Amino acid sequence: MTVIVDGRLAADTPRPRHEPRPVATRVLCADPVLREAANAYLRGRPEVEVAGEAADVLLVFAETVDDGVRAEVESVVGEIGAGRDGDAVTRLVLVVGEMEERHLWWAVAHELSAVLARSAASWDDVVSALVTSRAGGADLPSATVGWLLDEIRSLDTRLAAVGVNRAGLTTRETEILRLFAAGLETADVARQLNYSERTIKSTVHAVKERLGLRNRAHAVAHALRIGAI
Repeated sequence: MTVIVDGRLAADTPRPRHEPRPVATRVLCADPVLREAANAYLRGRPEVEVAGEAADVLLVFAETVDDGVRAEVESVVGEIGAGRDGDAVTRLVLVVGEMEERHLWWAVAHELSAVLARSAASWDDVVSALVTSRAGGADLPSATVGWLLDEIRSLDTRLAAVGVNRAGLTTRETEILRLFAAGLETADVARQLNYSERTIKSTVHAVKERLGLRNRAHAVAHALRIGAI
């Protein structure tokens, strides 16, 4: 299945917008002419700051997403991450001709927030996607969203068959963390679930080790954050 159909950026007249802080953007494009044109245009937009290492968003122009583009993106994202402090992430905006399903999952794993078709996207569309991306939003074609939802439902079904949810937690682990989140202590959780306290402690320990969590509170916070409980 092809998600995006090839084309070129359409011309458009910039519309003034106002953001508290410009979106630090790094452009990745194999075509030097298009890359320079994109950088020149973005420098003229108050919402955007063309950046090098410390970028909020990586803007990628490509005819198609292939293994070469993936390698470049991963290299640049690693370079950006090495120069940043804290847990800030660099989001990904793709302006592409076509992208196969197998590359879509990869893009999602690399903080994909927007996919624009080169056949239809204007420069205004690109800037809007950058601003939305930095704000934590997404701009994805409806067909892409539908495909992702179908894949997530299928994944949930496969995981449920082996007793694991999307968070990587078993049914027992989920129930234990849910009760801890409700304020119960170890003895209370053990009594309510009819397990020994040793089983409760060893289960929480296994979750911490498997997911790289610091302590029980961190495990509960992780489960809450990802919507497992």
